[in-house]
Amino acid sequence: DKKDYVFKEAALYGKALALFRLKDYKGAEAIIDDLLKQDPDNLFYLDTKTDLLTEAKKYDQAIKLLEAQRRFRPSSLVINTNLANAYLENKQAAKAIPILEQMTFDDKENLLPFQMLSEAYQQTGDKAMEFYEKAEVMALRANYEGAIDQLNFAYRESDGKPLQIARIEAKLRQFRDAQEQMKSLKQ
Repeated sequence: DKKDYVFKEAALYGKALALFRLKDYKGAEAIIDDLLKQDPDNLFYLDTKTDLLTEAKKYDQAIKLLEAQRRFRPSSLVINTNLANAYLENKQAAKAIPILEQMTFDDKENLLPFQMLSEAYQQTGDKAMEFYEKAEVMALRANYEGAIDQLNFAYRESDGKPLQIARIEAKLRQFRDAQEQMKSLKQ
């Protein structure tokens, strides 16, 4: 109210986030749009803008914005996460999968892309891969028993695909070994 701040853009961005939390999406979007005019490549503003578009179910607009940004920053975690999410929200899981697979390859410790991959495979009806990705999430949380259970479900759903079965069996061995190591550490 006093307009007494060191960094005007930061204060406005904070106000936009507060409005977003209060579900005043129009107010938040007006501020974010003005901020994006001044700094169109700011990842914080782009992230919030795509959240606003997604909240308004304007998935095509979010996708268009993010695809354009991705051409310049193909490895941006913010751009890729938001783009994959927009694809998932717009029921375009097949487009989200390659982005998410690359993200899991680049950062094997980040839970979010694995969780999103599970959702993407669920949308496509690939139960084996859905369970496989759920297993990855559980393993990252050190829940190896749950991960092994999910891999057993994946194995049953794999329809005899040799490469998929081999992949599942390798993960089963890896997670069983990790489970044994955790048990030995507890003793």
